[in-house]
Amino acid sequence: MRFCRTPRRPRLCRRTRRLAPFALLLFTACTRSSATASPPLAASVSSVAVGSASAPAGSPSGSAPSVALAPPVNLLWGGPSAVSVSSTVANTSDRPSQLVDGVTATAWNGATGDLVGASITFAVPADAAITELVITAGFDGTSSAGKDLFTSNYRLRKLRIDPLPGTKVPPGTPREWTLDPAVRTPQRLPFAIPAQAPAAAPAAMTGFTLVVLEADPGSERGWKELAVSEFAVLGQLGARRWSVPQPPEVAVARAPREVRLPTDEPSPPFDAFVGTLTPRPESACAVFEAAVAPAFAKTDPNYIFPKPWCKAGAPQKATGTPAASVSLVELELPLASAQVLRLDLPTGSALLRGSDACTYYHGGGCSDDMRTVTTRITGATITASALTVHVAVKNVSHDGPPLTTATDLTLYCPLNTTPLGCRRSEVTKEAR
Repeated sequence: MRFCRTPRRPRLCRRTRRLAPFALLLFTACTRSSATASPPLAASVSSVAVGSASAPAGSPSGSAPSVALAPPVNLLWGGPSAVSVSSTVANTSDRPSQLVDGVTATAWNGATGDLVGASITFAVPADAAITELVITAGFDGTSSAGKDLFTSNYRLRKLRIDPLPGTKVPPGTPREWTLDPAVRTPQRLPFAIPAQAPAAAPAAMTGFTLVVLEADPGSERGWKELAVSEFAVLGQLGARRWSVPQPPEVAVARAPREVRLPTDEPSPPFDAFVGTLTPRPESACAVFEAAVAPAFAKTDPNYIFPKPWCKAGAPQKATGTPAASVSLVELELPLASAQVLRLDLPTGSALLRGSDACTYYHGGGCSDDMRTVTTRITGATITASALTVHVAVKNVSHDGPPLTTATDLTLYCPLNTTPLGCRRSEVTKEAR
């Protein structure tokens, strides 16, 4: 996202990454299956539910009291972290960032043919403790045509984990897991890595690479892409943590030696403040402004816009059933801004994750002294299971020779997931 505007503060242009969720992803584990014999350095896997707190386990009966730990959180969101994937599919709909966006209706898709040997690399600070990993075996979503993307795509069956150079692994720690490719909900991989001695430098990290050993084909035999909806690393944060939980950058094909943890807290994207349905349309803005206030408090006062930080345009009725309307909402963020979609249902209203129309990455961009951007909803249809919205973005550049970029953006937003989020596709044309 870029913005350069208002004469009352210095001109500022910046880009931010893809957007993603309001709070730390917390997980509640389902009951473990009974213990069974397993190969050395391998472990059984159980499923896990997304979106709820996980209480610390108590001491076994008759044992000495244990020190109570804070519930595990998603380390990838809570503080400095780095994530990369081995490849990405050649389309505009399925982005690497969707691996960690908290929305199971979206997914990272690898390049065609990148199946066995495909990988996910992650790193967290060395003073953070890892308790377990959570991953979906496939793409837990449906297409706009109603196709089940989980059974249609390749799904994970077996994974190996390799430490990055300098990362210590306790003896007996599982190094391989067999997943159930028939389970579409996130699965828990037991993987306890204690915190190292307090990090002497911000760059000190613990890192691993997950490598795909086996993958099962889906019903669409012509589809040769691996698809994974969600990945999380649970544990206790170290000394460094973000004031506002937010997703990491997701790089593509980054070599382990190039993995680096961010040293500065990034400006939170709008998805960091998006919650679930609120009772009334106006309360969606009220919740956003209350959530963004602590981040504004840490910002230079010269760079803060006065309220309102959330301004909604006129709602437009969506055709179909149930009764619903959609509107474009302008948001102010610390050092940034966004224009996103709000959905109004009889049961409440929500700002939708992944619905940003005004960003650098999606062919739009907030207006500034170098360009003028106009955004409008051209159509919206809703069914009991999904919302589809078409948005037209016109970007006229005033920086150099005249250039007009027109983007037709389609947002497909399943309604049976929490949080509510959208998959996107777009067609962009340029004219001079």
